[in-house]
Amino acid sequence: MDVDALVAHALTLVEESFIASAGPGGQNVN
Repeated sequence: MDVDALVAHALTLVEESFIASAGPGGQNVN
């Protein structure tokens, strides 16, 4: 992976974690 792909992937994980923690489920169970 190049740096741009790695950064994009990291941002995606952060967004998913934030949405899951802030959402009705409370935790990301995936």
